[in-house]
Amino acid sequence: MTGFGYNINGFGSFPSRSAPYEINLLVQGGGAGGGGKLGITGGGGAGQHAASTQIVIPKIEYTITVGAGGAGGTGNSGADGGTGGTSSFEDGGGVISTINAIGGGGGAGCFYSNQGNEPASGRNGAAGASGGGGSIQINNNFTGVGGTGNAGNDGGDAAPHPPSYSYQDTGGGGGGSAGVGADGNTNTMSGGDGGTATDWLSLGTTYGGGGGGGAGAGQQYTNSPNGGAGQGGGGNGGQRQQNNSQLPNSGAANRGSGGGGCAWQSGDQAGGAGGSGVVILRYAGDQVATGGTVSAAGGYTYHTFTSSGTFTA
Repeated sequence: MTGFGYNINGFGSFPSRSAPYEINLLVQGGGAGGGGKLGITGGGGAGQHAASTQIVIPKIEYTITVGAGGAGGTGNSGADGGTGGTSSFEDGGGVISTINAIGGGGGAGCFYSNQGNEPASGRNGAAGASGGGGSIQINNNFTGVGGTGNAGNDGGDAAPHPPSYSYQDTGGGGGGSAGVGADGNTNTMSGGDGGTATDWLSLGTTYGGGGGGGAGAGQQYTNSPNGGAGQGGGGNGGQRQQNNSQLPNSGAANRGSGGGGCAWQSGDQAGGAGGSGVVILRYAGDQVATGGTVSAAGGYTYHTFTSSGTFTA
């Protein structure tokens, strides 16, 4: 209940406010999954990083939606990584327009051999907040390019092997909220690194990084260089080794970063899943609102939503 300037919600008492007040708001969309393989695949793109300053009204409820991370592309079908989900902040009082942060675009999957009506081929990364990285199938003429970033940055292109040697094809990195995904590197046979992430309010944690692209096979069936590095909690790309393969990593939860793409190896392999989104609000002073996980640091109160819920100002 509310009375005498205090809210009592069963978890203790804290001061309330009667006048509108300012918040810093981060709405981070979900990261996309890396491509599945029968080839060399691209890293997933980051979700949109929507940071702003807003004025909220006491006692008004604001609906929080946290977008899921996209699934890694399945290996048996060489599927593209799944698109990340949309996160949002919706004003129940109708004063603030709904703030949406869309999800990242999936890393391109790849077929090693013909699959039904689908030829063995690399593909282009999917468009999204930041685009997914392109994929390539060894000894194939088509080299996938990175997907378009509609609210972030483009994914990186796959890289073909040089004329003198095959198996050096590499996947592109997913685009990040603060930088484009790197192209695959034929010379080093490394997958492209994911695009860089954003440090919200310079607090030391980055959000919205791209997933790394898959590595080439190296000196044909021997150890290969590393897959591309994921950024801001994004998953690293896979690495081909002589008797096994290092699987791509998934993006970290609640960072909105992409999953890693797959290295070349015979057999099916799924791409890394994208990391889920997050919504964070902060305001100066002691706690006056409810919702999410509440913490305090540096003279500010933080409300962190790792899943959907309600913020009551």
